[in-house]
Amino acid sequence: DVLGLNYYTRDMVRADLGSASLSQLTYRKGRAVSDLGWDLYPDGLYSFLTRFSAYGWPIVITENGLADRSGKLRTPFLIQHLTAIERAIRDGADVRGYAHWSLMDNFEWAEGYDAQFGLFTIEKTTLRRVPTESVQPFRAIGANIPR
Repeated sequence: DVLGLNYYTRDMVRADLGSASLSQLTYRKGRAVSDLGWDLYPDGLYSFLTRFSAYGWPIVITENGLADRSGKLRTPFLIQHLTAIERAIRDGADVRGYAHWSLMDNFEWAEGYDAQFGLFTIEKTTLRRVPTESVQPFRAIGANIPR
């Protein structure tokens, strides 16, 4: 058995008595957010990994990524989140795998084709896969993982 973990963001919630849910999502000003407004918070991934490692199961990160049409946030996001994973492993988490969300841009039920999550974009007319600037750093990180 393994524990699969999808991690993208954190939600900070504050009370709002005027809302039907009695709460409202809020973010700290000045923090980087994805195109969907999701807070980029690699320390949350570290916290989940170290907390869930107490169950004794190997952990596989089955999805981790962000919507980033400009491509400017993806490489720092990858580096920061993979560093958080490395830190969790050093602190005892048994992480066995990582899958970036996603390899290619895809259709999302809530966003259609607008949000771009992929390491590769897809040209709409030719369906040609085009690597983003993050592919090479991701390859370099993967090539340097001890085996």
